[in-house]
Amino acid sequence: MIQLLTDSAVKQKCPDPKTGELSIIPTPKSARFLDGYFSIRENMTILTSGRGKAEAELLRETIREKLLMDLPVQLNEKLANHIVICEQSTVPKIFRHNIDKQEGYCLVLHPELATISSNNSAGLFYGIQTFSQLINDQDKLPCCEIEDWPNLAVRGIHLDLKGVCPTFTYLKNLMKRLAAYKINTVLIEYEDKFKYRSHPEISADFAFTEAQIRELDATARRCHIKMIPLLQCLGHVQYILRHEKYFPLREVEGDSSQFCPGSPASLKLFKELAEEIIAAHPESEFFHIGADETRLLGKCPQCSKQAGKTGEIGVYLDYLNKVLEFIREKGKIPIIWDDIIRKHLDDKIIDRLPKDVVLMYWNYSVNKDEISSYPGLCSKEWLKKSVRSRHPEDTPDNISSVSPFIENINAQKRPELEKLYRTDKYPLYLKSLPYLDYYSGHKFKVIGAPSVYSSLDNYLIFGDYDHSFRNIDVWTKKIEEASQLGVISTIWARMSTFSSPKAPVETLMYGIVGSAEMCWATGTFSIEEFDKKFNREYFGTQESSVTDAVYLLETSIDEPYHNYAEWALKLLRETPITKNFLTHEYLCLAANIIDFKRTKKVVFKRFIHSSYSNIAGGTQAPDRLKLISKHLKSLNGNLEKLKSTARKVFRKTLMPEETEEKIDCLFGYDEFEINSIFSTIHKESISR
Repeated sequence: MIQLLTDSAVKQKCPDPKTGELSIIPTPKSARFLDGYFSIRENMTILTSGRGKAEAELLRETIREKLLMDLPVQLNEKLANHIVICEQSTVPKIFRHNIDKQEGYCLVLHPELATISSNNSAGLFYGIQTFSQLINDQDKLPCCEIEDWPNLAVRGIHLDLKGVCPTFTYLKNLMKRLAAYKINTVLIEYEDKFKYRSHPEISADFAFTEAQIRELDATARRCHIKMIPLLQCLGHVQYILRHEKYFPLREVEGDSSQFCPGSPASLKLFKELAEEIIAAHPESEFFHIGADETRLLGKCPQCSKQAGKTGEIGVYLDYLNKVLEFIREKGKIPIIWDDIIRKHLDDKIIDRLPKDVVLMYWNYSVNKDEISSYPGLCSKEWLKKSVRSRHPEDTPDNISSVSPFIENINAQKRPELEKLYRTDKYPLYLKSLPYLDYYSGHKFKVIGAPSVYSSLDNYLIFGDYDHSFRNIDVWTKKIEEASQLGVISTIWARMSTFSSPKAPVETLMYGIVGSAEMCWATGTFSIEEFDKKFNREYFGTQESSVTDAVYLLETSIDEPYHNYAEWALKLLRETPITKNFLTHEYLCLAANIIDFKRTKKVVFKRFIHSSYSNIAGGTQAPDRLKLISKHLKSLNGNLEKLKSTARKVFRKTLMPEETEEKIDCLFGYDEFEINSIFSTIHKESISR
């Protein structure tokens, strides 16, 4: 925070206009320094036309928060598409830099006035976000001219509420934080966190009401964020089918993961739940019906009979088209995950899908523009070169783990695959996202889905940014090249209703802001440059220590016997920051948790694993037992302190019930192991 006109102002170094740089996230398309500096003064006024009044009031609020100055807003209809900050006596000279781009803006700072211009309200809003970041950086603003617009129309984040569900207050504030980095879409998956009136037994006790969701949706719209609700229509419905009342809707008896698509009651239930969610999002353009990973298609007697005639994909499409028709009747554009269509890819199949359906094509593993292999599909030529460079005696034919080779696909299937995967270096390298061109060629609109944090990430408190950043970078470039809608980066809270909750959103802000950078300015991402800007803009520090700590934490998970987390914690504690203290607190907590688990691994490896048979058999030397007990007591004491700290931090962002589940998930097994060894030692002591 900076404060220009008081003694308590936070002073930061102002960049030299000749050599300095602006720490703006996302990176603007064009930014050049002009002569002089612009300072906001208390005798200034914010001028705009009636069309820009809402954004002008937002600018007023931003200046009031950051500089403790309240500048009045005055309307001047001659200033259409502009917001101007100047002294009341100054006649503004409007610098007309009309950006002929949707959501684009021009920001010009001169010594006597600042102007933000755009031909749409979203552009004015994003110009204000950039101006806000400039205020954060220094106590006087270098005169400059910024022209900027996004590469992608859809720049989104997916929020999965099935686990580590945030509080309502946190979610509302999160919308504003996302908008600050020009994210304009939030895909929100409610599962049981929506208070369904028609089926109250499905909802969690702490689920959000329709009134709350309407308020959240309105908050998002004021921030130029479009919310897209997601309700699964077929698979991933454990949260429903775990209730005895809905057992008859199961495709397979004893399995709660999927509705029976042949049962009219399945469709009826989906419609009733969807109607309530649609009512809570009256202005949402899209509705996501899920429809992914339906692994039980055609398993019940009724569906099996149909599958015998039309195949599994026929069962799927018959049900799906009924759902799509309902969503269309409600005035929404339907979105589906693409994997089932992809699995059964065929021109005849995809032609049965209505062209107004948006396909959300997900792939969390791809991290290069061209790749050497896919799971179950590899180039023999590439493998031959790769293997011989390391093991000259081997050949691809005796490596059974890789099958099949693309060169060995039968002649009938090969032309189709080659059309999908071919590159200039084929078959040495294959196309990284082959279905994107296929969907585009069949006139479907596509949203790409990389991942900030996926079900593949086993880190229960942290993310794998080394991989996810490369994944997002490939996706954003490919989507722009294909002239498709955009990208929504996923954040999965659980693999399923019954699996362990994963990382809270607040620990993933580094990845979320990185995704915002890549969606706005595709193809220009540099991790080194982004880290510099992230430290400065997000945490208000000129040092690189916070992002250094992030990578130490990531490394510490892969190498649990090294004390990287301890080093990360030291960096975090020693780095002075001026904002986003909550994220910093979560990072410190992550470091403490990872370091505790490392210490426990070391203690168990050194003292327990080699001695357990002696402890259990009553043959362990008393001195050794005392030493082991001492280490266990230390671990137990540290664990109790860590649980207390984690509970305090989690309660700042998570529902109370979610906090306790996360605590149990993180520390339950540690507690069990420590107490089990204590119990064994106690029994041994008594027997002696």
